Amino acid sequence: MEKLKVNTDVIKRLKDIKRLSRKIHRYFEADDIHVFRTETKKLRALLRLVGTDRIEGKKPALPKHLKDLYRVLGAIRSLQLQQQNISAAIAEDGEGGMCRTYLNLLNAKEAGKMIKAETLLINKKALQKEMQRITGAVPKKIGNPGIDKFIKLTGNRLQQLANEEILSEESLHMLRKSLKDLLYCWSYIKADLTLSPAFPTRKDIRKIVDLLGDFRDILMGIVQLDSDLIYINNESERTWLLNIRTQWQHRKDEIKRQVNIELPKLKFDSVI
Repeated sequence: MEKLKVNTDVIKRLKDIKRLSRKIHRYFEADDIHVFRTETKKLRALLRLVGTDRIEGKKPALPKHLKDLYRVLGAIRSLQLQQQNISAAIAEDGEGGMCRTYLNLLNAKEAGKMIKAETLLINKKALQKEMQRITGAVPKKIGNPGIDKFIKLTGNRLQQLANEEILSEESLHMLRKSLKDLLYCWSYIKADLTLSPAFPTRKDIRKIVDLLGDFRDILMGIVQLDSDLIYINNESERTWLLNIRTQWQHRKDEIKRQVNIELPKLKFDSVI
């Protein structure tokens, strides 16, 4: 099999990340942050693929500055999602001013995280240096043995998680991350997977990933709300928020039930 070019994709991801970081620095729009984090995840998946093929030396990975930026922007995105979900619940319930205290709290927390992100975004030299370091560490091409190893290692890890009798929230999160690695590297692995017809299709994997994404969003919303309730003194507002929490918990339980139905249908250790 002809070796596949990987450095071209890595360079493209880095350029997109750099462009988005400039855009985020101006506006902190939720969609831009989401795309930035998605591009960073795609880059991370490619680096893991390349690292699997590395026998000697340090394996390429996301550098600290970029990782820190990814995390703080993730915190901002979670706060933005919480504001959107609470606002949507208010609109549906018709209680316009019910959660003004909580929305103000979320907005203040978001502003604080933006200040932290600002210190990272303004340091363009550090980001540029790290990007150059990544480019230098990635080979121009990756061959079939590295791709095979990546598929088998990822498949075995996924099967171990899927075989757990009771999937914890952390296991579900790790499951989603590994599944996304497969999706983000699909153009590299799809030819090898044609030899393993029992391995899940891209459509099957996407279905589970979407369910796990919804599960994760609701889980993080509940975690955020639980940590914030201590600051809500108005009894009516607190009661309303607890009711929303109950609705989210029911939805979370339903999604996990769906995952428990769909997951056993997939066999990740069926690579030939």
